Amino acid sequence: MNRRAKHSTSRPHASSKAGRGGPRVGVTRRAARVAFTLLELLVAVGASVLIALALAQLFKTTGDTVTKGRRTAYFNSYAGLLQRTLAQDFARMSRNGYMVIRHEVTNDADGVGYGGYDQVRVPLFRGQPAAGQRPRRIDELLFFAQGEFASAREAIHPLLVARSGEAAIYYGHGTVSPPIDPTDPYGWRNTSQSGSPMLNPNQLAGRLGQPSVGTLPGRPGPNAFASDWILLRQVTLLVQPPTIATEFPPTGPIWGYNPLTASALARLEDDDLQIALLPASGEFFRGKNRVVAPALYGTEYPTQGGYRRPPLILSGSGLIDIATTDLASIRAQVMQTHEGSEVLGVIPEPIFPWDPPPSGTVGGVVQPAPQLTTPRLPDAFGASFPNAQTALVYNMQAWMRNGMPTNSHGDPIQPAADKAEVPRARVRCAPSAEYLRDILLDTGIAGSGDTFLRADAISNERMLMASNLAPGCSEFIVEWSFGETNPQTGDLIWFGSSLPIDNNNDGQVDQIAFTYYDYDATVDPPVPTLYRDRQTGEATRDRNQHPIDPRLIYGITYDEYINAPEPLPLVAHFGFIDPTYEPSGANQAQQLQTMPWAWPALVRVTITLTDPTDVSLERTFRFVFKTPGI
Repeated sequence: MNRRAKHSTSRPHASSKAGRGGPRVGVTRRAARVAFTLLELLVAVGASVLIALALAQLFKTTGDTVTKGRRTAYFNSYAGLLQRTLAQDFARMSRNGYMVIRHEVTNDADGVGYGGYDQVRVPLFRGQPAAGQRPRRIDELLFFAQGEFASAREAIHPLLVARSGEAAIYYGHGTVSPPIDPTDPYGWRNTSQSGSPMLNPNQLAGRLGQPSVGTLPGRPGPNAFASDWILLRQVTLLVQPPTIATEFPPTGPIWGYNPLTASALARLEDDDLQIALLPASGEFFRGKNRVVAPALYGTEYPTQGGYRRPPLILSGSGLIDIATTDLASIRAQVMQTHEGSEVLGVIPEPIFPWDPPPSGTVGGVVQPAPQLTTPRLPDAFGASFPNAQTALVYNMQAWMRNGMPTNSHGDPIQPAADKAEVPRARVRCAPSAEYLRDILLDTGIAGSGDTFLRADAISNERMLMASNLAPGCSEFIVEWSFGETNPQTGDLIWFGSSLPIDNNNDGQVDQIAFTYYDYDATVDPPVPTLYRDRQTGEATRDRNQHPIDPRLIYGITYDEYINAPEPLPLVAHFGFIDPTYEPSGANQAQQLQTMPWAWPALVRVTITLTDPTDVSLERTFRFVFKTPGI
């Protein structure tokens, strides 16, 4: 018993000790080894922070990579679209028309000509520091093409689509108008002819880069920042009204007119101011399109509920893309609209687009008897010649510029009797169909007697977006080349390239001048560097052949205001028949009797786009295209 009791007391059961709350030394020591010291905790937290930072940087890098990838994909996608569109247009370019390239920089000129012209630096985005602002190129390009073209305006009936095999193609920045109240004279709800949006020359918009406009005093206008600009591709179909009546598809009344009746058909069929029931400009040239409206307009075209389209529809409104003319008529207008030119041996007197209409003429334009070629001038190069002959070249160039959709050049305006032009304006456009919802929800024009106004109002909203080619286009540059190469470098020689000017040597570009064909500071008047072979018409440097005179391209006043690269707008004209050419020297019988106007061999287009998600970022793309030859 004693031994058993002693054994029991000397080796108590562990559970009995624990039950009495006694210490468990072994268990306590093991718990201490599992815990962290303060230093260990600090190291662990620091490591966690480093890992978190590394993961954050990894995620940021991944995000940046994805963002850059998306940005690159966006730019590359748009560049591909631009390249394909331009390439297709240049491939269809026709020398049955003419080409005008206008080099210009953002400016504050309001008037005509070069009066008060001054280049300005433009911010890319709202709040950009002045140091980042710069003058920006806002060039324009107009030429003609032959192919298959269809109106972008919504068809009234699926089987009535305006189509043409000829078109004028214009590239240049458009301008956006500030918000317009529907009841304003230029609002979509206005049904009067004088206030129709189709007559809006876009004077509400202001110039590209203008800080504010009259309707928004003290506030930035919609075209103040280059990242908001829109590059347009405006295609104007050239359509002559058919000599036979339009065959309307079986359908119900159109705007209340039954095309099966003679009186209704007379209002619905193609005519000078409508094609396939779509509105059309009666003329391609702005000067000819601004004549007094025909008195019979009210009985020849649709009207409904007091609404009718205006007789004068301007290409600058951005709402039409049809002109009732053709390439042959345009060629005759440029080459032959000169008083006296139909009389053999009489030196032609020019009729400029801005001249008052001579008495006894139709539409304010003297239409001479048709001629195969224009009256020739003696060689302009290095010669003094009668004013009438000198002015003939200038007259042709004035008509070429008059085919631009707006008076962006600031040419002299039309007489007061005609609708006044707004100088320096651009084609109206819109980034979105701003008023489309209001039109669709307007119960005041939802009745059966308002279908004409409703259809036009809806189509107008959509047309303001139809020519948008590249939103966020902060610069557009067009250069051209005869294909000459620099003998020292072997590089192509381009004209219309930017020559930056830093007036105060502060490292910032204050003005931009242009390279041009072809000024030699040691020679007056300017001399050409290229000539045309009198037998083949090919380009040559043989000074015994016919010179390509710089004034043929830039105008007779070329050597008056350009005696060095200038920051003034510069327009290059490429027409039909060179009026400075005539056979000369020996073997005249073997020489060409007429010489084609010298055209560029190549055109280079540079387009700068802004990132839609970060307007402070830009990317520039450059494309080179062949033309139909020199």
